[in-house]
Amino acid sequence: MLFRKCRARQSNQRLGICKAFVLHADRAISTKERSELLRNILTKEERIPYDEKYRFWLKEQNLNAKVEGGKWIYSQLQNYYIFSLPSQTGWLSEHAFREYTENLPRRLDIVDSEYTITDMGRVLYSLMNEIDRQAFFAIERKHNPFLLSNDQKVFFLYNLLSADGDFLIPFLDTVLTHFGTEPFSYLEAGNLMPSLIDKMVELFLGMAYTASHRQEIEDLERLKSTIEKNIEDGSETKGSGSRREQECIPRLEWMVDLNILRKVASRTYAFTELGDTVVTGIAGKYQEYTTSGFADQAVQRYLDNDFFQHSARYFTGEKYDRLKIELPGYIIKGYEMLKETSGYCLFRPLLLLSNILSLSQQGPYLEYSTGVALLEETFQVNPEKLYFTTDRYGTDVQVKIYD
Repeated sequence: MLFRKCRARQSNQRLGICKAFVLHADRAISTKERSELLRNILTKEERIPYDEKYRFWLKEQNLNAKVEGGKWIYSQLQNYYIFSLPSQTGWLSEHAFREYTENLPRRLDIVDSEYTITDMGRVLYSLMNEIDRQAFFAIERKHNPFLLSNDQKVFFLYNLLSADGDFLIPFLDTVLTHFGTEPFSYLEAGNLMPSLIDKMVELFLGMAYTASHRQEIEDLERLKSTIEKNIEDGSETKGSGSRREQECIPRLEWMVDLNILRKVASRTYAFTELGDTVVTGIAGKYQEYTTSGFADQAVQRYLDNDFFQHSARYFTGEKYDRLKIELPGYIIKGYEMLKETSGYCLFRPLLLLSNILSLSQQGPYLEYSTGVALLEETFQVNPEKLYFTTDRYGTDVQVKIYD
């Protein structure tokens, strides 16, 4: 049960900010230094040509900006990029930089518990082109780095499901089942949460063997009571917003970043055609795995066996999980990008990167379970070509390719 891993009180954290974070993940030692680096990047002020619409938007958001002679405006980097997004929300406020640094990149496995960049973090870095990187050093008026490329959308979808799938999948499925592709507000999505939580508790209660798992169940039930009270009291009309907003909006805004949802109006959303297709496919497989095995293994089974079948929808053309492929040649480009000084590379992030690179060129993909089988087959036939061993957690394998 991973529901708690991606909960956030900040309602509009953009996934694209992780790209700014990963650019400097190895430069700082302490969490405070990392958050200050992120602050320095995103709040850097630059002079850009005056734009009346931008100036008006800044005033609406109570964001200050110096105007020079009616020809220039001094803008924080993050404000300009947020203004250029469809949602026009998600800047980090004064006290949000440290919270962002300590939470989302770590929960998405971009950095480890010591805030050192991981193989997954290097995957994200590898999926940023030069203009993407440069846009975090100076405002690029023709390129918004907070917008995600299709490559990056697949990366974030994978890691969001890995971290938050036990809540995110049934949540999106419930909203899609209820509203279809018609618009809905965040409050309407919040109204569905009590019944959703009941289903989650029923699904996972029999597996709550440890104290931490029982605590998660208690937290869910407490959250349900809070949401029900908020709905009854109409607390969202009293100024501070309701608890259901804090649970719904981060996920809804993440889905806007991933083109699963589109922003119809302020706090009103609708599923895109892509979102309808992808969520329907993911939810169907998730339900199949929760009923045919242990529910707490359903997300991992999905990611191992089916993820690329659905995420390939981000790219045009038909894709096939090709069973017969020369594995070393398929993964060598990603391997050269990710390998450590020892020559080893974790297979999950390596295959994620290799599949994204292949799909972006209209190539095939390999599901993780197929890739592991090919890894074993390749080693049996040609042990001089590559070597692999189970990682220390027993959840992945480490790969080394020999020249």
